[in-house]
Amino acid sequence: EMSHLPNYSFTHKGSALKKQVKVEKPESVKEIPKKLGGSTIKEKLSFLEEKICLVNDLIVSETEVTIKAEQQRKKLEELMSQDITKKREEVDAYRVTIENDMEMFSASQKSENVRLQNDINKLRVIKTEIQQDLLTIEGRIKEIER
Repeated sequence: EMSHLPNYSFTHKGSALKKQVKVEKPESVKEIPKKLGGSTIKEKLSFLEEKICLVNDLIVSETEVTIKAEQQRKKLEELMSQDITKKREEVDAYRVTIENDMEMFSASQKSENVRLQNDINKLRVIKTEIQQDLLTIEGRIKEIER
């Protein structure tokens, strides 16, 4: 059985006649001789050679389509790979910028923290001095009141 064969209709460019030949799906292998056309062996042979050329052209055409599809797939993969690489580089650059900003902010914040801690320590000293001055003043007031 040859029921899996599709019907094709195309012009064979390799023939001297350049006629359109319709390749039909035969119902069975027994029907092939009936569809060969011509009555002499030479005509049948010529017809078979024409069919072989058509099948070869079809194979070449399908091969070309397959090759083009593979080339397009590879090109698309290459473009996608380049795009992914570019995006990775952009993300890495952004990450480095953020890390640098954080380092700078962290150093600045540490410096600010040290400055504020020094100010707090100075205020504690001043507070202690004021408390001591208040105690001294209280002592003098008590002395004056006596």
